Amino acid sequence: ALESLAMALPQYFKTSVYLIRPFNLYGKYEHKRRLYPYLTSNAISQVPSSITKGEQKKYFTPVLKLAEKIEEKLTDICLRQGFSLENLHDGTIASVNEFAQTIYKGHGLDPRKYITNDRPSRKKEPQALLPLLNESSFSIHTHE
Repeated sequence: ALESLAMALPQYFKTSVYLIRPFNLYGKYEHKRRLYPYLTSNAISQVPSSITKGEQKKYFTPVLKLAEKIEEKLTDICLRQGFSLENLHDGTIASVNEFAQTIYKGHGLDPRKYITNDRPSRKKEPQALLPLLNESSFSIHTHE
């Protein structure tokens, strides 16, 4: 509904509208219970991380990359007219397990020694939550 309202604004108010829809942001200053800080903290401490099987696919986007993209878009937004909808997709599609492995490898550690896939998955948790890039919707694939 908000997108529909936003699309109408340029018609009536001679203004530009730009919607930004990021997906699965991660980075510094997240709450310590979130996945990225949990994995990073454990990797730095060389402590094992307990996660689910980690097969869920997500679009992981570093918050700093999103900030860079927003800065680029704001730089030329004055030149735009009308409505623009874009998914900023500089992230990487990866499973939770692949994401966890990347964090441990980034700290010079062998993920096989530190990642345990012993947590149960949530019931009806989507196996993939991926945006259809440059479309106005995204897809959810559930696996029971």
